[in-house]
Amino acid sequence: MVQNDSFEDTISCSPIDMFYWHRLNTVDWFSPCIGITDYWPELNSFNPTLPVSGSNIAGLGFTYNMPVPDYYEMIHQPLSAELVQGQFYCFSCWVKSGKRQGYISNLIQVYFSETDIDSAVLVSGNLHPQIVNPEIIEDYINWTEIKGGFISDSAFKYMYIGPISHQGIQLAVNPFRDLFESPIMYAAYYFLDEISLFKMNVPLFSSSFTCESGQLSASVSGADSVRWYRNGQLFSQQPTILLTDIQTGEKLMAEYFLCNYTFTDTLTIPPCTVPEPEFPNIITPNADGVNDVFVIKQLAAGSTLVIYNRWGNEVFRSTNYANTWQGQIETFGSETKVSDGTYFYVFITPEGKQYKGTVTVVR
Repeated sequence: MVQNDSFEDTISCSPIDMFYWHRLNTVDWFSPCIGITDYWPELNSFNPTLPVSGSNIAGLGFTYNMPVPDYYEMIHQPLSAELVQGQFYCFSCWVKSGKRQGYISNLIQVYFSETDIDSAVLVSGNLHPQIVNPEIIEDYINWTEIKGGFISDSAFKYMYIGPISHQGIQLAVNPFRDLFESPIMYAAYYFLDEISLFKMNVPLFSSSFTCESGQLSASVSGADSVRWYRNGQLFSQQPTILLTDIQTGEKLMAEYFLCNYTFTDTLTIPPCTVPEPEFPNIITPNADGVNDVFVIKQLAAGSTLVIYNRWGNEVFRSTNYANTWQGQIETFGSETKVSDGTYFYVFITPEGKQYKGTVTVVR
């Protein structure tokens, strides 16, 4: 999506101009075509450096809230394709601080727009960039990768890189500066190379809890890292968790990251509702394998069933009923069949809830 992403395609060398890229104020393009290839970095007074790859790099700087007037440099370009609304994108670029500048900063911010933006609006500092680098970068020897993700909320066509929002700018004195050599005592300056923008799938959060097992399993797939919080306390950084002692009302939060973008999902363990038992109103215990047994659906272990005939005499009792009554009377260890007709039952759950009803026996 980023055209000429490492600044390798030059239009001209004197002055240097790059395909697809435009600049606000005097952004610098560094290329071997400005000198002897093996030594061209030495021509860069800001900090002799080499590209991440290829031959060319860009450099931009700014002054802000200094004894000198505010000054901002940015680079921008039309993307090769419009962004898809609702799609997650990851932006990446490599940066390195200038050694001799008086200040270091977090000036690399990225703003995406549907339309080309006027320069006066760009330097106003009132735009809200989708990508903000939160940390000041002081390394002038090694390249540092800046990454940031965002969900596109429009069909953006243009990308702008630089000090977009003045409210987000952080400054610190450059610990490596040389005030006797520094051409810009009050500036921050950075090199850029290898700029990319690509689609990524949003990580998938899933969870499962059952009252029967009392266990909660949850997972996040496709994230760079995950943090799990239980009632506000961090307890795991694994992508998958299994909790066997979870309680009703507990809160679980997953905080997970992709391309430095933070996603969160929260769930509260619901109360376990015991399903209501269901009773048949007729059984036909004729040994044909169909409806022979008084089967109670949603039967909880430890439930009591008592069967009475129409005169109120007890004909069957079980304190841990297991769907076994087939119309028999148990008397002194022996069983006889009950007569066809209507019988009354009393069913009591382990929690003490009572159900009453009738069942007809027909052979």
